[in-house]
Parts: sequence; structure tokens; C-alpha cells
Amino acid sequence: MSNGTFFLARYHKLGLLTNELLEQLVRNAAKINIRENIWTIIDTKIGTDKKYIFGKMVKYAHEGSVTRVDEVKNESIIEIIPELTLASSPFVILPDYSAIAYLHVWNMIEQFTFMRRFEEIIHFSAHRFFAEIELESITNHDEFFIRFNKFNRIVKIKSKINPPNPLFGHLWGPLKDYLKNRNLEQLKIDEESKKNNSIETSNLKSLIELIVARKDLKIVNPNSIPIGDMAVLMSADGYGKSSIVGDIDGKTEVLHTYENSSNFKLDKDSSAESLYVEAKKILDDVEKNRYLDHE
Repeated sequence: MSNGTFFLARYHKLGLLTNELLEQLVRNAAKINIRENIWTIIDTKIGTDKKYIFGKMVKYAHEGSVTRVDEVKNESIIEIIPELTLASSPFVILPDYSAIAYLHVWNMIEQFTFMRRFEEIIHFSAHRFFAEIELESITNHDEFFIRFNKFNRIVKIKSKINPPNPLFGHLWGPLKDYLKNRNLEQLKIDEESKKNNSIETSNLKSLIELIVARKDLKIVNPNSIPIGDMAVLMSADGYGKSSIVGDIDGKTEVLHTYENSSNFKLDKDSSAESLYVEAKKILDDVEKNRYLDHE
């Protein structure tokens, strides 16, 4: 047994994409050529009651070579192998959470490479359906708060958020309603402080501190939270991305919500059911601690 790191992300359905169509596209994934290699999805499996979609993202070569030993001649022999697998990343999609958990494969299918390739594979698989998908990391609040606390001054906050489905967070509920009522597929917020000043973020700091301490978030009136703060919290829950620019000990630093992604350790060769159970456990914990509710 060998443990690997599995990352968690939300997926956003764009255009005509539905969970039913996503299942179909994963099961009949297109093959895309990137440089000298091919990427696709194989070994798909659908869980009981469609509670998950399992598969493996595979990177392979049209033609590869392996070296074996000829015991008779005591020599090495190079053999040409067609469609040689270079790397494989098992993943599980959890439609009830609009989430996906996937294996990070060092130097081959790393965290953000997986996200880009998955989006591209679905894009090319759905060319006749006008459907797209976007993956956004779910932030580990503990790690994010440690870095956020180091800022002496914050001068810029940029956020791009998407309508959540089927979950929404208590702290950013009003922003979710705004997106829904305005029929928006995306909202961008760009804040910049006055010269030699800092953006007021004491409220955001207090909210993240409450989340990290696992406090009751229902005591907070979401209507009192500034829209920029709600956007950062929404991004951290996997429904967008935010960047924070500021000074740390006299140096300009940038903090992205996707840098501190939620992850867990599990046997790389775990069964589809085992991967689903572990991912669901982590997502349930995220739901509970961040007061995410189903619509």
C-alpha cells in the first residue's frame, strides 16, 4: 500500500451541462493530444444510486519503450509498446456536493494540471452539446488564515465567483441570492485601496477566525458582511477564486484562495467506493464547519 494526496475541488456546470450529461461525457471521454502525449478518461464506474462517478485520468504515449532483461543472453532489450501509460490519476465525482476528489501525481498529473486537463477533456467530449465545466479548489481555511494574518496592509482584492449549486453558505447567502436574482453566470469584484491606505478587512479576518475555531456561524448576520468579504469566503468554499495583494514585512505578496487546497491522504489504489467514502467524509466536515446548506 502506498498513500497519495487527493485534492478536493468544486465543479461548475456551464452552458447546457447537467450531471446526467457529465456522466455521459466522462464515460465516453474524448482523447486530446497535448504535445507528444494523449489524455483521456478510462475505467469509469457509476456508484449505486449514482452517488458517484469514478474514473481515471490517464496520460499515455502513442508509442513508448520499456527495457527488460534477456536472461539467456544476459543483455538488456528495449521493447516498443503501443499506447504506453505514463501516469494515471483516479478520481471520484460527487454530484450531491458538486465536488470532485482526485489524485495528485508528482511531475505527471499534478493538482492544477489535472484541473485543466479535466476541463479540456469535457470540453472536447461535449462539442455537440454546448456544455463546459470549471473546477475550483476548496480552500483549507486553517492554512489560508495563517497566511492572511501575516499581511500588514492589503491593497487589492480580486474575486471571480460563480452561482453555487446545490449548496450555499450562511455567510455569503445574500451574494448567492444576488447572482440568482440577476441571472448571472459569473460576477467579478475588483477592490483597490486608496493610496498609502489598506482595505478594511478586520471583518473578514474575524469571520475566518470563527470558521477556523469551528464556532457557530449562525450568530453572524450575513447582511452585515461587506460584499467583497462574502466573495472571498465564497471563493474559499470552492465557488470561485480570489486573490489578495498586500505587504508582508515590507514586501509585496499575493495570496490566492486556490493555493491552500483541502486534501487528504489515501491509498493510491483504493477502490472507487473507498475513495468516495473518504471524500464524502471530508466534504461533510466542510459542510458542517462552514454551515453550507442544500437548497
